[in-house]
Amino acid sequence: MIRNSQTIFQIQNEWDSIDILQKKMDPFPLIVGGNIFLQGGAPPASYNLLVVLAFSSLDVFLGQCIQEKIFNCPTKKSRAPMLGAKMEASRKVLRWDDYDEIFRGKEARNALAHESILINKDDCLKFVEAIKLQFVAWDLI
Repeated sequence: MIRNSQTIFQIQNEWDSIDILQKKMDPFPLIVGGNIFLQGGAPPASYNLLVVLAFSSLDVFLGQCIQEKIFNCPTKKSRAPMLGAKMEASRKVLRWDDYDEIFRGKEARNALAHESILINKDDCLKFVEAIKLQFVAWDLI
């Protein structure tokens, strides 16, 4: 979809980092005396980092789409458009598999970034997975 190989590589590299971080955060099974226990795992609030990184990658992708004139996004006062504006501008041009879920994630990410409202772990994982599936559908990762 986008042609800039550096941006494609950047997004793929960022997503590899997200996958690695998530694997390190998830609890791992430990077998003791024939019993299986979940060991370790990051505190649930840590999963908010994955949301921030995932939406940053989405923002980079949509910004590149604008640069390559795949869709147009009007700006205000010579400022770069915000993620929500990019998403809305792209909606009629790009095929979104679950725009509504990703938009809910964007709203939660904004609440995290601007109001310090943490996202619960299950929602974090759901939002990150929605972006991952979208990137797969767009043949980015």
